[in-house]
Amino acid sequence: MTQSVFRQGSVCVYLGEKSGKYPDGNQVIVRGSQACVAFDTPLVANRIGREFEQVDLVILGHVHEDHMAGLHLVPRASVHVHGADLAAAQSWEGLKRHYGYPPSVLEAMKTLIESDFHYCPRRMRSATRMARLGISAGACACVPITCRGIRWATASWWWKTSGSRSLATST
Repeated sequence: MTQSVFRQGSVCVYLGEKSGKYPDGNQVIVRGSQACVAFDTPLVANRIGREFEQVDLVILGHVHEDHMAGLHLVPRASVHVHGADLAAAQSWEGLKRHYGYPPSVLEAMKTLIESDFHYCPRRMRSATRMARLGISAGACACVPITCRGIRWATASWWWKTSGSRSLATST
């Protein structure tokens, strides 16, 4: 399968199947002079290869299986999550509480997310103060960041109903 990529300056968007709709997603990677940042790690991240595996920092908009599906490929990357999502990112017990489904649903779900989404909890000592980064729990659309080598880069992406793609960045 040929991977579709939209590039603009230091920003790359790897397009998943069906315009990034669940479960595949779209992978946004911003490469600065000193760091490479990924926003979420959807299933499409598993098909990117070396560029994704060199990510230094992952910012998760929120913790669900479709946003964590590529974390297993970047074990050394620092992962930043909202405080409300910390327990869900750290353990299956935390993710079960986060989802809030009945036990019978959760056991089947665990099997599915481990096999289809490469689920692996990520040990973290604390959550980043995501409000400082302009992120609230569940945000996915616009992320202003300050990171090593990237100064207030704003990555915004949206998909128009016509199917055309737009990406706006500013530094």
